[in-house]
Amino acid sequence: MDQVTTFMDEHLDLFKRNEEDKTLTKTMINNYSKFHLLPPTSKKKYSRDHMLMLLFIFYLKPTLSIPDIGEILIPLQKILLKESSDVSLEDFYNTLSKAQFDHFDQFSEQIIETVKVSQSLFNDTSIKNNETLSVIATIYMLSLQASLQKNLVAHLIDNYLKPVAALNEKEPKKPEKKEKPKKTQS
Repeated sequence: MDQVTTFMDEHLDLFKRNEEDKTLTKTMINNYSKFHLLPPTSKKKYSRDHMLMLLFIFYLKPTLSIPDIGEILIPLQKILLKESSDVSLEDFYNTLSKAQFDHFDQFSEQIIETVKVSQSLFNDTSIKNNETLSVIATIYMLSLQASLQKNLVAHLIDNYLKPVAALNEKEPKKPEKKEKPKKTQS
């Protein structure tokens, strides 16, 4: 488990607010396992799929609760970690990563535009503390955008994933076919 925490700390260093912050601890991993956010390990060894699930958790955790993350990751595991799945977890992650990378310029432009609008609100040099007011306006506008996106995510979880999960739980399980005992010749 030390290898997992060290790997994540090294590769997600960019996301730390302070140098002493930990991206992942053993306790966190144990809690994620307890809440079924991670698939069971094989002989206490973590696979590539475990690492990918930990990345999903890491990216979702700043905006979502552990139960909401479970509403996303538990069905994801059920779909993608089956041998019969058409798409592997790694392919799914890579597809999302590519889409994020491809749309990063648009996202950056949106942020830059928000900053420009915020700064223009208080760019009159006759206003005392205009720079501070502009920074606060930028923080407010970016936070509002993040809140709206978070609310949209909560709406999707509550109105799509939870009802789908409830339906899947209610589906009757197909009875297993019992083999008829073979007649023996006497």
